Amino acid sequence: MRLTLHQLHVFSTVIDQMGITSAAKSLHMSQPAVSNLIKQIESHYHTKLLEVIGKKIYPTAAGKIVYGMAQRLHKEIKATDLALQDMQGGAVGTLSVSLVSTANYFVPRLLADFRNQQGGTTTLHLNVCNRQDVLHRLEDNLDDFVIMSQPPLSAKYEITPFYEDTLIIAAGPHHPLRDQEQITMAHLENETWIYREEGSGTRMAMQRLFEKNQIAPPLHMEVGSNESIKQLIMANLGISMISQHSATLELEAKKMCLLDVRGFPFRHPWYLVRPRGKVASHMVAQFYAYLGHNLKKE
Repeated sequence: MRLTLHQLHVFSTVIDQMGITSAAKSLHMSQPAVSNLIKQIESHYHTKLLEVIGKKIYPTAAGKIVYGMAQRLHKEIKATDLALQDMQGGAVGTLSVSLVSTANYFVPRLLADFRNQQGGTTTLHLNVCNRQDVLHRLEDNLDDFVIMSQPPLSAKYEITPFYEDTLIIAAGPHHPLRDQEQITMAHLENETWIYREEGSGTRMAMQRLFEKNQIAPPLHMEVGSNESIKQLIMANLGISMISQHSATLELEAKKMCLLDVRGFPFRHPWYLVRPRGKVASHMVAQFYAYLGHNLKKE
């Protein structure tokens, strides 16, 4: 029996998903079909390639060797596809991008403008995740690049600054400080601050701001999405540091106000991040060039 790329893809997916059931679901296959393909590969090599520990599946020592081979083949095939696409001029291409949720307020517009410049032929795969999920996708090399404001400090990654948005301190429309000028951060220490979840880029930026100003506001509320934070602000339940882009409509409708805090608003950089040495398709190179030539700071 000769091994096929399909068999190796199924085998790799079982290891990535740490289970046959989840792999079958991901591959849109039945569990018996996945199990049968695994048995075929093990029969080919005359050894066990997977083992069950607890309720999870792990590769045996032999399985790790086969998995490594499958990953190398996948990388070579993808590099070949990209090289041939480049030779053909990249008239039709795909962009796979993951981004943290706050970037969802401006990145889709950039992607739409780029796609229009390409004649509408670019296929977009857009994943909006929290920061930890974006980092996992980056580590697993699942996208052409990811977009985030707090990139990992590692030589493994190529980090390209491409955009700056504006951070503000937002409060409810009836906040007692709404008309006060040049408010200090010390004056806001005892306010009810609404925090993003631990690990988010906005939370990290906020914590650095507090440290810089030597204040330590108590943690009253911790929220997992920017939309939820805006709703809490509009209900006069607290203040928070948010992207001005994300609050444009609410500010215009006077459903929240922008506090005049010293040092605010300030510029907040965003980055394109990808594994260093990653082969970039013609379409990815075009997108990087588009950002470099067309994007103005807002």
